Amino acid sequence: MDDDPFDARLTFLVYRVTAKLTLVANRLFRQYGLDIYSSRILLLLLDADDRAVGELVEAMALPQSTVSHQLLRLEKQGFVARRRAEGDSRVVRVTLTDDGRRAAKAVGQFSTRINRAMMESIDPVERLVLPQALRKLVGALDAERDGNGSETPL
Repeated sequence: MDDDPFDARLTFLVYRVTAKLTLVANRLFRQYGLDIYSSRILLLLLDADDRAVGELVEAMALPQSTVSHQLLRLEKQGFVARRRAEGDSRVVRVTLTDDGRRAAKAVGQFSTRINRAMMESIDPVERLVLPQALRKLVGALDAERDGNGSETPL
């Protein structure tokens, strides 16, 4: 397994899927002034509005500074509102505006279309197994990040 050519490694294949997904998504989301990161933030808020910035950082698996930059842009576009949490001024909470909710629903339709196309490209058994396998991969990477994984390089 360690002797596989680089372009056959799982790490590279996941990268390629992500890179191609980003190209397709950015092209679709551009009409709303969004990219894949900002669209994901809107979709997370559509799913559960009024989230703490820290929750978004964890869900997006991005640095705090990147999420903060995205939120600033979304706020300037009128898609989100930020406010300090009651009882703890260190926590910033984010909600969708009406325009943000409309944009989130639109990009959600694009996201559903892309997801459907990807899922239809694989057989029914793979449709069941792949999401489970990807969740396991996320867990393995979390363990590596937290220092609980093996010393085998990715």
